[in-house]
Amino acid sequence: MSGRRTSDGSGPTRWDARQLGATGAAVILVALLCVFGPLIPQKPPHSRSNHPFRQLRSKFVGLRGSASRKLKCDAAQWPVEKAESAVNAACANVSDRCGPCCRERAARTGARVEQFRRLLLSGAATINISVVGNSVARQNDFATTRDFVQSLEAMAPLTTFDVRHQAVAGGFEPKHLMQCGAAAAELETADVIVVEWSSPAGVHSALDTEFERLIRRFISLPRQPLVIYISHCTMADFSTDPDWAADPGRKSVGEPDGYWETLRVYERKLAAFYGIPFVDTCAAFTSFLRSGEPCDDVHPDLLLNHSTELIPLLLPDYLHQNERLNQLQACLMTAAVIGPPACDPTSQHSLGALPPRAGRSLLEQVGPDGLKFVSFDEVKSSKMPVFCLTARDGTLLVDPAGVASGWQLKQGGAGGQKKWLFTNETKARFATRTPAPATHYTVEVYTHHDLPLGLVRVVVNGTSTIIDPCCPAPQCAGTLKGRGLYKGFRVPEAGELPLAAHPLVIEVLERPRSLPTVCAQKGAAVSVAGVIGFA
Repeated sequence: MSGRRTSDGSGPTRWDARQLGATGAAVILVALLCVFGPLIPQKPPHSRSNHPFRQLRSKFVGLRGSASRKLKCDAAQWPVEKAESAVNAACANVSDRCGPCCRERAARTGARVEQFRRLLLSGAATINISVVGNSVARQNDFATTRDFVQSLEAMAPLTTFDVRHQAVAGGFEPKHLMQCGAAAAELETADVIVVEWSSPAGVHSALDTEFERLIRRFISLPRQPLVIYISHCTMADFSTDPDWAADPGRKSVGEPDGYWETLRVYERKLAAFYGIPFVDTCAAFTSFLRSGEPCDDVHPDLLLNHSTELIPLLLPDYLHQNERLNQLQACLMTAAVIGPPACDPTSQHSLGALPPRAGRSLLEQVGPDGLKFVSFDEVKSSKMPVFCLTARDGTLLVDPAGVASGWQLKQGGAGGQKKWLFTNETKARFATRTPAPATHYTVEVYTHHDLPLGLVRVVVNGTSTIIDPCCPAPQCAGTLKGRGLYKGFRVPEAGELPLAAHPLVIEVLERPRSLPTVCAQKGAAVSVAGVIGFA
C-alpha cells in the first residue's frame, strides 16, 4: 500500500478516509472467501479443459501466454490510425471468426518489425519480397502473399512491391527448400522474406537443425531482411481430437499422434527466439473451435463444434488452403507486421544479424518438451550446397559431350510449374556436368508407393549408387495417401569423393528379380528434378 508523501517525498504520513475504507473492505472480502470459498461449485469433471485435444494443446502451447503481453516500440512515428485501417481492411472478410482476440493470439509481431516499418515510412521506391516455401505458399496463385501486399500498398502507395517466387517448390521434401530455396540468388536483395510450408512430416531432422539453420541464414543476409514465418496448420495438427480420429481422412496422414503439434511448438519458440513476425494458424483455428480455446468475441453460432468442420470451411483436402484461409493468413500477417506498434517481449534480442552470444543456438536453450535437440556446433556445421541444378530453372542439362537417350523434359504438377527430366525406358541414360567442385551429391528423384517406377543407377568418378524410388504402401512418408514427392538421395551413399567437378551419369536399370523391392508395380518410369553438390 502507498500513502500520501510529504512535500520532500520522504515517505507516507497519513491515510485518507477513502483509502482506509477500501482497505477495510478488502480485508472483509478475503475473510468471506476463506469461509465460503469451499462452498462455491467447482468446474465439472467433463469441462472443455478435459477434452483430449485441449489437453494436448495446453501441454504444448499456452494460447493466452506471452503473446498477449505487449511492449510499445517506435510508437512516436508509426501512423497508428492508418495501420489500424489497413488491418481492418485486410481482415474484413474473416473478422466474423477472427476478430481482435484471435489476432492477439495468432499474430506475433517481434522486434525485427521496427526496421521494416522504418523502411515502409521512408518512401522507398521499391521493396523486394521473396517467398520461400512449398505448395501451401503457392496455393491459389500465392494468394496469402498477394493479399498481404495489398495491405502494404495501403501504407505506402508510392512504393512498388516486387514479389519473387523462385524459392518456392511444391512436391519436394523440406531439404530441397533448405538447400536450393535458401540459396536462391533473389534472396540477396530481399527486404522481406515470407516463409510458409506445410511442415515436414516424416523428416525428423526438422526438429533438429533445418528450421533454425534456415532462419539464421535469412536474417544474416546482407540486407537483414524482415523474415515473416507463417506456421501452416492442417488436419494432422488435430491428431488427438476424437472427431478427426474417427474421420476417414485420418488414414491419409501417416505420422504418429502428437508429431505435428510438437513441430508447432518448435516453430513458435524459433520465431520468438529470433524476434521475427509469426503467424500461428493453429492458434487462429482454436480461437473459434469449441474444443480449443474459443474467443469471447466470436458469436456462439459461428463457433465450430467439431474440428472436422475445418475441412469444408478452410482445408478442402486436409492440407491446402482455400481462398478464405489465404485471407485469414494475410489478415494475421498484416496484424503482425503493420498493426499498432507493439513488440513481442518473448523475443530475446533486439535488432541485429543474430541474437547476443551468437555462438549459442535456440536448440541449446529451450526446455525438453519431448523434442530432440542438438547443439549449435551441429547447426553451424550443416553444409550448404555449392550448386543446385534443377530442371525447373534450366540448369539441369544433358551434357552435350555425353550420350543421352530416352529422356525428355516434362512440365506439370499441381501448380503447373514443376519441371523434370522423365523416361519410361529401361537402359535410358544421360550425363550432366557439374559447375563446381564437389565431394558428394544429392540427386532428387520422384518417389511413390503405387506407380511403376524404375531402378536408378548414378555413376560418378567410377562409383555406382543404386536408387530405388519405390516406398512402401500405403504412402510415402511426408505425403498424403495417393501422392508422391521428390526425395533427395545421397551419392555416394557414404563417404566423400575427391574434390572435383565430376560428370554424373544417370541411367535406368532393369530390376533384377533377386532384388528385394517395395514396388507395387513393375516398371521403368523415372523422374529426376535436380542435382545438388556439396564440398
